[in-house]
Amino acid sequence: MLEHAAAHHPVVRRFVRGGFELPAEGVELPVYNRGHQVGRYVLKPSSGVGVSLEQRVVALGLADQVGAALAEWAIRPGSPLAPGWTVISAR
Repeated sequence: MLEHAAAHHPVVRRFVRGGFELPAEGVELPVYNRGHQVGRYVLKPSSGVGVSLEQRVVALGLADQVGAALAEWAIRPGSPLAPGWTVISAR
């Protein structure tokens, strides 16, 4: 999982081409609003392609922006979302 906090996850990471390669199983990037998860991105790796610190920071920022934009829809049952989006919870 890609997180804001500098949490330590005991995972082997491979540094390639200026960044860390995503794990083979992919990475979940949760989308939050007001502390509640309202969706997620699932990032799939490209073999041999690294993701720089700057790219990871931008991904977190975009997820934050999407969380703010989806907040109103996520709290209304049956609201349309973009294809591929799933509302997890909006308690």
